[in-house]
Amino acid sequence: MKYGTESDEIREEGGFTLIELVIVILGILAATALPRFTDLSSSARIAAPKGVEAAMRSTNAMVHAKVLPAGRAANDTATSPSTAR
Repeated sequence: MKYGTESDEIREEGGFTLIELVIVILGILAATALPRFTDLSSSARIAAPKGVEAAMRSTNAMVHAKVLPAGRAANDTATSPSTAR
């Protein structure tokens, strides 16, 4: 038996290898996902001030709830009896 004959060396390639398919699939996923990730930075810039606003509203509501049982209006906290003359 001879090794390296012409019939052994010529091989028909009938498709793609698994590595080639994985690379193509990763390329397609990257091309579709990249625009979504670049848009996240602008969304974050919009969401950050909204989060601060929500925190301030929540703090305002907690102060209001703390002042109500004392029998004072919420806007009267600046002129509490200890600071009034």
